Amino acid sequence: MKTEIIRKTMPTYLTQQLLLSCWILSSSTTTSFSPVQNSVQHDHLPSLFRSEPLNDNASGSDSKSSSNSRSTPLWATNKRRKKGKPSMSERLKRRQGKTKSDPDQFAHLRSAGIDLYSKTDEDSNSSKVEEASIKVEQVENPTAAGEKAKELLKAQRASVNMLTMVKERLEERLSDSDVRTELDSKGYAIVDDFFAGTTDNDDYGTTILTELQEEGTRMLQDGGMEVDTSNLGTGEYIIPIAGGEKQYISCPRMVEIVVSATKHVPEVFSSNSSSSSDEESDSKCLDLDKSACMATLRTFDRKALKASMALLMGKQDDDVLDIPESTSPLKVITEGDDDQRKLSLYYYIVPDNWGENCGGGLEFESGVVYAKRDRLVVLFSDTTKCKPITWKGSDDSSDTMIGNSIELHLVNKRK
Repeated sequence: MKTEIIRKTMPTYLTQQLLLSCWILSSSTTTSFSPVQNSVQHDHLPSLFRSEPLNDNASGSDSKSSSNSRSTPLWATNKRRKKGKPSMSERLKRRQGKTKSDPDQFAHLRSAGIDLYSKTDEDSNSSKVEEASIKVEQVENPTAAGEKAKELLKAQRASVNMLTMVKERLEERLSDSDVRTELDSKGYAIVDDFFAGTTDNDDYGTTILTELQEEGTRMLQDGGMEVDTSNLGTGEYIIPIAGGEKQYISCPRMVEIVVSATKHVPEVFSSNSSSSSDEESDSKCLDLDKSACMATLRTFDRKALKASMALLMGKQDDDVLDIPESTSPLKVITEGDDDQRKLSLYYYIVPDNWGENCGGGLEFESGVVYAKRDRLVVLFSDTTKCKPITWKGSDDSSDTMIGNSIELHLVNKRK
C-alpha cells in the first residue's frame, strides 16, 4: 500500500526523463555554438544526464532498469538533432583535414596551364631580343666586330688626313706672296683649286670635292637647314656649322674644314716669317682668335627658287631672275663697332659644270668673283665692301640644281 502511494505521488520514469530533457535543451541553447561546449564533462550531473538511466530504487523493478541500462537517453538524442551549425573555423579545419588525408584527390583533373610566375609578353620579347643580340654578338665577334673596328679605324684616318690636308693647304696657299699682295691691294684674294691643285695627290683632292658635294645635298634633305629669312624667295637655306655628334655624321668633311681653318688661319696671318723680301713684309698682320669663329653652310635649291618665282610673279623663266638688283648696295660684312669679325673666307662647293650663268659668288667694287668648283675667296670683314651674287642654278642637269658655300668669319682675339 505504501509503495502504491509513492508511485501515485511521484512522476513516472518517462515523465522524469522528458522534464529533465527539456531543461537541458533550454540551458544548452546559449552554449551550443561555443567550441568549449564539446570539451565540457558532465560527470557532476546526475546519472540521468549521462548515458545511464535513472534506477527506480523505490519500485525495486530490476527488469526495467536492466533493459534500459545502456540505452541512449532522450536528452542526448534531442541534442544531436538540434545541434547548431558549425563555425567557420570548424569548417576550415574539416576541409584542411580532408585535403591532407587525400593529397592526390585532384590528380585526375587536367591542368589549367596557367603559370603565375611567367613573364609578360613585353618581358619575354625583351629577353628574346637580349638573347638574340648576345647570340649575334657571339657569332659576329670574329667577323663583324673586326669589320666594325676596321670601319672605325678608316674613319679616324680619313678625319686625320682631312685635317692635315686643310692645314697644309691653308699654310701653303694663304702664305703665297701673290695672294697676300692681292688681298692687301684689293681687299680680297682668290684661291682656285684649293684642294684639287695639290701636286702630290690629285686623286685625293678630287675625292674630297665629291664628298663635300654629297654632304651639301644630304644636309639640304636631312640636315635640318632653314630658309634664309634675310633673303626670302631666293631658294637659299642656311645652318650653322657647330659640329657635334649628330652634325658630324651628316657632314664630317665640312666640320673638319671649319675646325682646321679656325686653328691655322690665325697662325698664317699672325706673322710674316714666311716672307723673304721687304716688299712682302708689308703684308697686314692680324691678331685672330684660334678658338672662336662664325661658320655657316649656305645651300641653294633651284626648285625652291622656281616655286617662289611662280608664286610671286606667275612664271618661272630665267628672264625674271636676270632683273638687276639696283636696291642692293655694296657694304662691309661687319655691323657696328661691337662686331669682332675681321677676316672672312668663302669656299664654294658646286659641280664642275657650274658656270657664271648659274650665279653665286661675290661682287666687289673692283670686280665680280663668281662661284666656282673648289674656289676660296678671302676678304677683310671690316674694310672690304661687297654683296652676294644671286644664285640661279640651271636646268641643264640635276647637279646644277644645287649649289653650296661655306662662310667662315674669324674674329679678333679677346683682350
